[in-house]
Order: sequence, then structure tokens, then C-alpha cells
Amino acid sequence: MRRKVVLFDLDGTLINSLPDISGCMNTVLKQHGLPVHPQDAYRHFIGNGSRVMAGRAAGNVTAEMHEALYADYCPLYAAHCYDLSFVYDGIKELLDALRSDGLRLAVFSNKEDPDVLNMINHYFPADTFEIIRGHLPHMPLKPDPAGALAIAAEMGVAPAECWYLGDTAVDINTCHAAGMELIAVSWGFRSTKELIAAGAERIVDTPFQALSVIRSES
Repeated sequence: MRRKVVLFDLDGTLINSLPDISGCMNTVLKQHGLPVHPQDAYRHFIGNGSRVMAGRAAGNVTAEMHEALYADYCPLYAAHCYDLSFVYDGIKELLDALRSDGLRLAVFSNKEDPDVLNMINHYFPADTFEIIRGHLPHMPLKPDPAGALAIAAEMGVAPAECWYLGDTAVDINTCHAAGMELIAVSWGFRSTKELIAAGAERIVDTPFQALSVIRSES
């Protein structure tokens, strides 16, 4: 079956957002008198949405404190989500090549939906992605496949007609559950060893390698 759509995760796949996520969360932790973390620690805090990330960063705190941290983090991050973040090398060239090849592109993230839209509109031309989707209140977070399946349905394609690029076990599990074709990327927030342990059958180290795989199998 010829694949027609490429579905991208955002954080750790298209954009290195660690500097702004860690900076904003550490600011909030400090404001509440809690320990802060080095930027690299956030590689394993991220993946299941901002609320879960706040809980992982906070550690053993009360439910009330967790909610206060999350409530303070959201507007701070919304105001600073592209201060220091950056698009990975080769991504813009990959997107241009895929579109030239006639593939349709979409973004699907566990990040809050307004933040996803803001970031994509900041870093990429307006017509790059057909659908830009973050976490919506009525939709379960990844790795539940419902959001990915909804995007495929909205684009009028079968799940098997979609490539899925992501950098974490959350993405791998989402892709497998949705019945899409996985390309796990090693330039993001998880190591190749972690991706293999999570069940990734195909791992690429650069956007150029991702393009080669897609062109060879589309």
C-alpha cells in the first residue's frame, strides 16, 4: 500500500524544546521552593503531556502542589515556548522534500494544543502541515491511538497509509496501536538503546535517512 501521509511528533522529533521546557519548569519549581533539575533530566520527564511532566519534575508532592505547579507552568511556557528552542538540522529540508514528493504532513503532540499551534506557526511556513494537533480535552493522550486515528480519518486515509515519526516509547506505542508505519528517530530525547527496548523496528539517525526510508517504501 502506498503511504500518503507523514505524521510527526513535535518535541524531540521536529524541535529541540528542552531548553524552554526545562527553563520554565525550573522557574516554577524554584518559585515554589522545590529543587530544580539539569536540562538533560527533562528528556525523561517529557512525553506524556505537560501535567505528567510537572509531576515528574516535582517528585513526591501533594496533589494540590502538583496542580499549582502545572497551573503556573502553562502560561509561563506559552509565553516562552520558543525563546531557546530550535528546529533540528535537516528537518526543514526533509519537510520540503516530502511535500515535493506529494506526501501530506501532520503534527501530533501531547503538548497543549495552543502551544503546538504557536510553535509550528513560529518555526515553519503556514502551509507546511495540513493538520497541527496537540492535546485536546476530549481526546486521550498518547500512547492511546485515538488521536492519531482521528487525524488519519480527518485526512481521509487509512492508518496503514501513514508514516509516523517519533522519538520516545510513547510514540512507538502510539504508532503500533494505531497500525501506522513507524520510523523512530535517534536525534531526539531517547537513546537508540531505549528505542530498541521500546520495540522500534526501524531507527534513523538523521532526517536524510528518514527521507531515504520513506522514498524507498512509499
